[in-house]
Amino acid sequence: MKFLKSRFAYPLAAFCLVISTFLQVIWLFQIFNAQQIKLKEDLDMGMGNAAKHAIYASLIEETNPLSKYKEFFLSPEWLNLKLALDNAGAKGLTKIFSYDVSEDSAMISLTLQFNHKLQIKDKKNNPDNFPITPKMQSYAAYSLKYMNHAVDSMLYSFHIYSLHYYRIYHYSNNLLVSSTYPSKADKLSYYSGLYSYNLQHLRKYQLLVPSLAGAVLYRMRFYLISSSLMILLTSATFYFILKLLKSQLLYANARIAFTSNMTHELKTPVATVALALESIVKYKLTDEPVKLNDYLEISQHELQRLNLMIDKVLNLDQTEHGELPLIEELYDVQTGIDQVISSLQLQLRQNGSDVSFEASEIPCFVNGDPVHLTNVFYNLIENALKYGGRGVKLFVRCKCVQDRIIISFKDNGPGIALIYQKRIFERFFRVQNNENIHNVKGTGLGLYYVQQIVLKHNGTISLKSDLNKGSDFIINLPAAT
Repeated sequence: MKFLKSRFAYPLAAFCLVISTFLQVIWLFQIFNAQQIKLKEDLDMGMGNAAKHAIYASLIEETNPLSKYKEFFLSPEWLNLKLALDNAGAKGLTKIFSYDVSEDSAMISLTLQFNHKLQIKDKKNNPDNFPITPKMQSYAAYSLKYMNHAVDSMLYSFHIYSLHYYRIYHYSNNLLVSSTYPSKADKLSYYSGLYSYNLQHLRKYQLLVPSLAGAVLYRMRFYLISSSLMILLTSATFYFILKLLKSQLLYANARIAFTSNMTHELKTPVATVALALESIVKYKLTDEPVKLNDYLEISQHELQRLNLMIDKVLNLDQTEHGELPLIEELYDVQTGIDQVISSLQLQLRQNGSDVSFEASEIPCFVNGDPVHLTNVFYNLIENALKYGGRGVKLFVRCKCVQDRIIISFKDNGPGIALIYQKRIFERFFRVQNNENIHNVKGTGLGLYYVQQIVLKHNGTISLKSDLNKGSDFIINLPAAT
C-alpha cells in the first residue's frame, strides 16, 4: 500500500489535473464557436438596423417630411421588404425605386422590370441605366458617411475595437465600386451581406471584419473566469490533499519509528538495572561498599531516566488534549538549572563531557510550574550530551533583560542542518541520516514537549545552529513581577 501511495499518488493527481484542464479547454472551445456564431448573427441584425437608420437619416433633409412617412422606414415591415427587394435578382431584371414627397402626402414606388432585350448600360458609372443627378450623389455621400458612423457605433457596442473595412457595390448587378479592404489582408472572420443604405438605392454596403476573437472572448469572460477558478480550485485541492497524504505518511512512519525507538529506550535502562542487580548478587558486592554504591548509583540513574521517559509520554498525551495542568508558583530558574546539572554528573563523567553554567548576578524568577520547567532544562541538557557525542562541551547561560529571562543552551556538537531546523520541534521528528536509521536512539518527543511547555508559560524557544559548529537553543520567558 505504501508503495502504491508513494509511486502513483503524484502521477495520478497530475493525470487527473491534466484531464480536467483538457475538458475545460474543449468546453471553452465549443463555447467560443457558439458565441462566434451568435456574434455573427448579432452583427447581421446590427447591419440591418444600421442600414435602416441610414435611410431614415437621409429623410431628415427632405422638405416638409411627414412623420408617419419617416417612421415607416424604421419599422420591421420595411426592413423585410427592403431585404427582399435587395436580394431579388434575375437575368434582365431591373429594380426601380422612386418616391415623391409633397406637403400632404408621400408616394413610394417599387418596380421590378423584366427586359426581353438586354440594353447596353454604362456598367462603370450607371449600371441601372437611369439618370444620376447631383442631388442623388449628395444623398449617396451623406448616407455613406452616416452608414459608416452607424456601423462604428454598432461595432463598439459589440466590443469590436479592431480594424474593420467596407466595400461598396452597384445596387443592380453587385459590381464592386470601391473598397477599403487591402488586397493582401488577412483572412476575414466576418463579412456581412449587401445592404442598401439610401432611398435612391444606388449602392450597397458590405462590412468586413478580420478578427472577432477579442469580442468573442469578452462575451465569454464569465465562462473564462469560472473555468480558471475551477482549474485553480482543482489544483489547490489536489495540492492540499497530496500535502495531507504526505504528512499522514510521514506521521505514520514517525509513529512506527517512535515505537521502535521507544522500545529500545525503555529496554535499555531496564537491562542496565537488571545487569547491575545481577552483578551485585553474583559478585557479592555487599562486602565492597564502594563498588556497591557505584552500581546502585547507576541503577538509580537509569530508573530516573526511565521514569522521565514515561512522564514525557504521559505529559505529551495531556498536552495534545489540552489537559496538561500547570501548577504555577514562584520558581528560581537558576536553582532549577543547577539541580538538573547536578543530577547528570554521573552521565557527564561516563561521557567525558563538561557543562559550564554562567548564572546571572540578578535572581531570575518566573511564575511557572517547577516540575515541567525542570523537565525542559533536563531535556535540553540531555539532548546536548546524547547527540553531541563523547567529550561534548555545553555552555548554559541565564540572564535577565528588562522583564524577560533569556536562557541559552549552547554546545559544540555536530549541529543541525538548515533543512531540518524548521521541523526540529515537530512531534516524532528526528534528524535522519537514512530513513528510520539514527546514530542515537530517541523518541522524537523531547523538543516537541519542550516547545509546548515553553509556549504554555507564554515564552518562546528558538534555535541557532550551523552544521559541524554546534547548536544554541534559546528560551525566552517572562520574568515574575
